[in-house]
Amino acid sequence: MDGLLVVPYPKTRYHLKEWDLQGRNPENMKELFNLRHSSLRTTVERAFGVLKWRFAILRDGRKGFSIRTQISIVYACVALHNWFNMYGGDFEEMERQAAEEGLMGDAAEDSGDEALPDGLITDDELRDEIAEFMWECYVQWKEGASTL
Repeated sequence: MDGLLVVPYPKTRYHLKEWDLQGRNPENMKELFNLRHSSLRTTVERAFGVLKWRFAILRDGRKGFSIRTQISIVYACVALHNWFNMYGGDFEEMERQAAEEGLMGDAAEDSGDEALPDGLITDDELRDEIAEFMWECYVQWKEGASTL
């Protein structure tokens, strides 16, 4: 879907971690972007694995939910996950208390997939802007590190 994901550069090395272990560095903004994209992807996949283990709604099919509702479900699961990690607690007991206190709102009817607003720039332009900024920061960091 347009506007939801920033994909790596095609025909550019992606898994540069092996390079890093050999002491080599990215040679341009596209390689640096792909290296960081790969690292971020691994972290996100690990985080979603934990969330899917904890919340069955993320494992089951989500037919009938619009994309906006699916996003809200993920946000709610992340918030609950963080709450449980910080304060502990029994989910069933919290749900029972919320129902007793009338805090369980009625489920709003979901009207299916809704279009997200179009961005002002294309996905490729966004990726280029991010990559250029990362490359400028990387070059400045390397220049600062070489003067030490």
